[in-house]
Amino acid sequence: MKSLLHLTVKEIKTGALKTILPELYELKKVYETGSWHNHQQVFEHILRVFSYLKKYSRNNLLLWAGLLHDIGKKDSIANHVLIGARKAEKILARWKFSPKERDYIVTIVKLHGKTTDLNQVENLRRRYPEIFNDLMIFGLADTQGSHLKQNNPKDYQYRVNFYLSHLSSTLPIGSLDDTTFHL
Repeated sequence: MKSLLHLTVKEIKTGALKTILPELYELKKVYETGSWHNHQQVFEHILRVFSYLKKYSRNNLLLWAGLLHDIGKKDSIANHVLIGARKAEKILARWKFSPKERDYIVTIVKLHGKTTDLNQVENLRRRYPEIFNDLMIFGLADTQGSHLKQNNPKDYQYRVNFYLSHLSSTLPIGSLDDTTFHL
């Protein structure tokens, strides 16, 4: 099974991918605490990100990146991006994704940390113009899938507005309805 377009968060939560992606379910035991996560289960964060990605995009490969973006956190929170990219490559090869598909997904996984560093955005636009919009959608979904809204509402709203300013012409009409937020 390569397509995630038909799967719901509830189906994934109840084990729909357990046999093909056991690494995802191992993250139920991993919690993260910080400005973006209040003792948040990494598995739950991934599902929230996946849910937002499904709302904003029908790109199956971007959905796979959503499920795999924090796969390295079982081994290390600090180094999860590089560890996760290596793990993602192995998982995708195991499921016989093409080299082009693997490259796209692993690139999103490698770069997802830079999508939340707003100082990196212009660099991402220059270096990755072909996937820039997907990176901005990912940054928006990763932000919304965190606890930043509760922990720092002003920073959360600033970031959401930042992503929306880059995406307003590319996201489906109506998909942004619940992103409005007033202080």
